[in-house]
Amino acid sequence: MPHASTGYDRTGTGSPSIKVSLIIPTRNEAIQIEQLLSSIAEQTRQPDEIVIIDRGSADATLDLLKRAKADNPGLRIISAGNTSRGQARNIGIANARHDWIALTDAASRPEPDWLERLVEVAAQSGAMLVCGNFEPEIDTLQKECASIVCVPARDTGIEEAVRGPSVASALVHFDAWKSVGGFPDLEAAEDLFFFDELDHKGCRIGWAPRAQVRWQLCSSLRAIYSQHVLLSVQSVLARRQRYWHYPVFCSYIAASLCIYLALVHNPFWLLLPTLGLIVRAGRKIREHRENRSLPWMLKPARFAGVLGIILLVDLAMFAGWIKVWFKPGEKRRVATLLASMRAD
Repeated sequence: MPHASTGYDRTGTGSPSIKVSLIIPTRNEAIQIEQLLSSIAEQTRQPDEIVIIDRGSADATLDLLKRAKADNPGLRIISAGNTSRGQARNIGIANARHDWIALTDAASRPEPDWLERLVEVAAQSGAMLVCGNFEPEIDTLQKECASIVCVPARDTGIEEAVRGPSVASALVHFDAWKSVGGFPDLEAAEDLFFFDELDHKGCRIGWAPRAQVRWQLCSSLRAIYSQHVLLSVQSVLARRQRYWHYPVFCSYIAASLCIYLALVHNPFWLLLPTLGLIVRAGRKIREHRENRSLPWMLKPARFAGVLGIILLVDLAMFAGWIKVWFKPGEKRRVATLLASMRAD
């Protein structure tokens, strides 16, 4: 039975007694699953088991995993069918053999000392959740623009700069996961709600800025649009419009008023919404500037790319919002699910 023997030193005196189950959900990851497994094999501190939950892959993912399992008895594969990402994580954690749960994604590539640094912080801090770092892999201007718009900037207020918390790089204790009822049964933003609930419960959080994973960012315009439609749907279902939808909606109401005034009074009114978009793009670029030079910020191609992706993400947000209107049953289900997490 899972968790029959935790191997966890509850006095927090050191890391050797901490045993870790690495949980990773997959779906159609044949292109990158071997790279992920290779990066796990290179860890300076190996996980005590690896649990991969396949969510109904239609490509060669399962075949590659079964081939890898033949050479790695610590690898366990669970076929979970067509489940959400949140539910897949829950299935993996519920079946884990150890109390400490390392979390990452199939599109991630952990640095060799990633798990070692997470475990060090867990052992030294007494935290029940340790948040690592993640860095998008950027090799084209389009990926850079997508990263500027879609990836959180580094937070310099926590020791060293971190992007987080994120399920792409984290270590959580089983008891903390259980205290909030696990991850919500959502396909997107499940980690956002999970971390919010842990914070609400007063869970002690540790930070491991150097526990870093490299993350493959989907940068095609179609992928960005689809991901943000899904994220918009999940955010509306969870009644979090005030964090994203309402501010953007208000900005477009103001822009519409300016367009009306430009049509009936003076064309110069069009300058206001144009300036608003420029300011939004400039703010995003400045947040991701870090130690780069001013010319980097002002590069026209980068500025235009960021502006275009902002507009695409806005369109996806509205599309997802409208889509929810046709899912009243799903809206009630998610509201009940999140309410039960808060009540537990």
